[in-house]
Amino acid sequence: MFSKSRAKAIYKLVIPLFLEMFLASLLGTVDTLMIKNYSELSVASIGNANAVLSFLVVLFNICSVGVAIVTSQYIGASKKEESRLVLSQGIIFNLGLGLFIALMFIFFNVPLLKLANTPDNVINESSSYIMIVAFALPFQAMTNCLSANLKANSKPFYITIVSLCVNLLNVLLNYLLIYGVLGTEPLGYKGAAIATLSCHLVTFILAVILTKVVLKQRIFIFKLHKDIFKSIIKIGGPSAFESICYNIAQFIVVSQVNKLLTDVMNARNYINMILNYTVLLSGAFGSANSILVGYAVGKHDYEEAEKTTKLSLVLVYPVVMFVVMLINTLGFVIFPLITQNENILSIIYTVLPILFLLETGRCINLVYINALKSSGDTLYPVICAVFSMYLIAAFGSYFFTDVIHLGLIGIFLANGLDECFRAVLVIFRWKSKKWQNKSLVKKAEA
Repeated sequence: MFSKSRAKAIYKLVIPLFLEMFLASLLGTVDTLMIKNYSELSVASIGNANAVLSFLVVLFNICSVGVAIVTSQYIGASKKEESRLVLSQGIIFNLGLGLFIALMFIFFNVPLLKLANTPDNVINESSSYIMIVAFALPFQAMTNCLSANLKANSKPFYITIVSLCVNLLNVLLNYLLIYGVLGTEPLGYKGAAIATLSCHLVTFILAVILTKVVLKQRIFIFKLHKDIFKSIIKIGGPSAFESICYNIAQFIVVSQVNKLLTDVMNARNYINMILNYTVLLSGAFGSANSILVGYAVGKHDYEEAEKTTKLSLVLVYPVVMFVVMLINTLGFVIFPLITQNENILSIIYTVLPILFLLETGRCINLVYINALKSSGDTLYPVICAVFSMYLIAAFGSYFFTDVIHLGLIGIFLANGLDECFRAVLVIFRWKSKKWQNKSLVKKAEA
């Protein structure tokens, strides 16, 4: 299973992918920390706004996931021309979808916030934040496809450079707009929203330039290629539906959290802010493995796909557990740097041990579910997701908070049990080898 060449191929993709994800998460962390110094109430406002935004924004994955997987399989099958047509099919679809979702949020953000049981004291700020960020959604949708295409073409390093530039811009804009340091009126959460909007626009422009210069690839080709488009939807549709199911489940979870106190809401936000960096490790290895499995499946080399997936998990799991251990051990140092609210800190400390359960399941899922999707086996993960997330994550959150009254511990426990149960299901699926007849393309003849 272990070979230096295979490990090298994994790390060649993992390092830039991790850095890109790290910088993207850092964007959110900087927003949270900078707005916290302005108002802790605004932390809850932006947290609720982002939870509602992610509810529909996940639909962009229909094409971005499809573009990445279909492109990688065409490349693996040595069909270069077809691989270059995939991007245009995805980006046109996502542009239309982005415009539609932006209008949804502009006109119906308040009903969506109320549906999530957003407290009255934060709903106005959350609504204003969404109204501003919504204008960035069409550009974010297209950027997702451009980024997926660069990664599938083994060019993730360029996306990392873009993320670094955007992070620096975000810090500068937050500083100028949130606090009004140039003598202008401090804009607070509105300043954070304007900074986010600006960063999405800049990211899109840079992604277009990279696609043109690095890949020398046309972006907008207004011609429907039915087979390619069907392949994108076949892969991306179930993947996006799975993500929608996850977000609806998390929507229910957030509504349970919002029944609790503001301190509990902020405790969850601060834990997730730190935990995101652990998830990045699993996500980076899962994404890298996904690309390599796509190449292998395109060549119909299923043994290579299996060995790469096993090695990816072996490489990432010990690191994830080590980071979770550090969070538990150093939590008494880390979290007081974020907040000095003693009640929030006491809530956080009671939850930390459950992270071992949560991240074990999540690590396995991000590696194996992405592998199944890259092989073309997208329906099974959706079935697992719908069954587990609603029965265990959503219902469990209600049961552990409303019936047993475990508070935030119950929220994280329900999510941990959900991740571990799905992990068992996807491992059995992978070992069954039923994914091996799901390839989207035929290998090019020599």
